[in-house]
Amino acid sequence: WVMLSLAVSIWAYRHERWYLAGIAAALATVLKISPIVFIIYFVLRQRIRSVFAAVLTILVLLGLALLIGGSQNMRTFVLTVAPTLSYGSLHTENQSLPAWFARLFTPINDVTNFSVGIGIYRLCGPVIAALGIAIVWYTNRQRPEHHLTLPLLIIIALLMGPITWDHYTSWAIITLISFADGSLWRACSPSQQRGLQTIIVTGAYLLAAPMLSIAPEAIAEFWWLRLLTGSKTVGLLVWFGVGLWFMQHTFARGPWQRREGERRSANQYSCFRSKRKGVIA
Repeated sequence: WVMLSLAVSIWAYRHERWYLAGIAAALATVLKISPIVFIIYFVLRQRIRSVFAAVLTILVLLGLALLIGGSQNMRTFVLTVAPTLSYGSLHTENQSLPAWFARLFTPINDVTNFSVGIGIYRLCGPVIAALGIAIVWYTNRQRPEHHLTLPLLIIIALLMGPITWDHYTSWAIITLISFADGSLWRACSPSQQRGLQTIIVTGAYLLAAPMLSIAPEAIAEFWWLRLLTGSKTVGLLVWFGVGLWFMQHTFARGPWQRREGERRSANQYSCFRSKRKGVIA
């Protein structure tokens, strides 16, 4: 349901269905919290209708949960369950970036224990979210939005944690599908296409590789084995980097942007700033 909600939100946003985009983002947020990065971005872009729909949807869903589950269950979740989840888990199946940092830099060698939290590294989550959203927003601030904007926010939601179980990374399939847009590749030279495709496939391999269960004794003797506990995290970072490169070097418009009076062809907007002959204005 989370993945479906994210996909609907992206589709609706690209087709100027602002209310539907907010409703779908709110549903994903209620289910897994981290998709709240969508709503924060809507606020930054001043998509008032999307923000209004998202806030109203969250209030309605929380109200229904209160009516159906009762006030005691709601209180238990808010005061007990949510704080516990905020501590994260050091286990290798947690592929958030803060969890990987914790496995790399804490002296704990047992990285297969679900009950061990990530400690102070959980504070990295909000920083990662703020930095990622700021980068995406800054890239779009002086031009119409690139259609990879929301797909990249999915990766930010996965990286920020504090808990991103390895099966959550399947959300990034939406980002992979977005990379297949022909407008991103039209102006690429064959060598550039091969290079980008190689990087994307490498990220896909890291995301698809099974998680390793490394014995504490091996971790204690060979520090570099800790690096292997974040393969999916690295895959997400690779795809995020590819997405940023596309956003900086290509211009791929959404359907609503093609109706804003611009009459130049889409090929004029799919160009690389690195070309020596200059950038099409």
